[in-house]
Amino acid sequence: MKKISILFYLVLSFFAYLSCEQQDEINSVNSTDLQISIDKNSQINLEPTTFTKEQIESNSCGEIFTTTLFAGQHINVGTVTVSNDETNLYVTYTVAGNWWLSETHLYVGSINNLPLNGGGNPKIGHFPYHGDHELVKTYPFTIPLDQLEDCFIISAHAVVIKKENGEVTGSETAFGEGINEFPGNRWGWYIDYCQEDCTDDNDDDDNNDDDNDDDDDDGGNDDNSDDESEACLDAFAFNESNSTCFTYTNSDSNTIAGWSNSFNYDGQENKQYILPLFAKVDNCGND
Repeated sequence: MKKISILFYLVLSFFAYLSCEQQDEINSVNSTDLQISIDKNSQINLEPTTFTKEQIESNSCGEIFTTTLFAGQHINVGTVTVSNDETNLYVTYTVAGNWWLSETHLYVGSINNLPLNGGGNPKIGHFPYHGDHELVKTYPFTIPLDQLEDCFIISAHAVVIKKENGEVTGSETAFGEGINEFPGNRWGWYIDYCQEDCTDDNDDDDNNDDDNDDDDDDGGNDDNSDDESEACLDAFAFNESNSTCFTYTNSDSNTIAGWSNSFNYDGQENKQYILPLFAKVDNCGND
């Protein structure tokens, strides 16, 4: 009889464990039961960001990933955007219309560490990043990249409240849509993300600077060419053996001195003379 009692107790304990696992599974994603118990041991505190969504997007590198935030599995209530700059990852929740953010819960990290219960469904209370809000329209998480690998997964969960005419008319659990579903039998997704490379943006800036430098160089060459074209000089060949000095007035009313030259061929054919060429002749016979 004692053995039977012990066996009965073990069976009850086993079913109680299963019941807790199933309840945890239901609570994690059930739209009608939004009480989420946060595991303080798994929580990571983040410094609140002062950036607006627009500032985050303007400072981000590469492409910004945007997906739909679905409440109750099928209700489009807003978006989740994911991006990074050189130092931080940004995950921004935004809701529209009559919907408001009440809570946000975020997992970012290796798929191997994604908190799942025995049924393969997410344990929202074990997500490392949490936010409690006084009904806001948007909320960004800022996570230092030095805490992350180059590629990781993101699961963005929220509790959203619907207000009409100032009255709360509904509440739902919500997930950012991804192509990956949780392995359990409850709805929800996670997203694959790899850090965008910021060096390409810097290279583009450098190339633009180089282009500007090239333009400046071209402009400088043009200026020099103009200077050279404007500095025209009169030059004259000088035959030391037989030359005659003359002067004349040019178009700028300047008096110019130069030479006319004579040559004696002495009956020789194809005789050549090589003469120096002088500019800025002040008086005949001097260079």
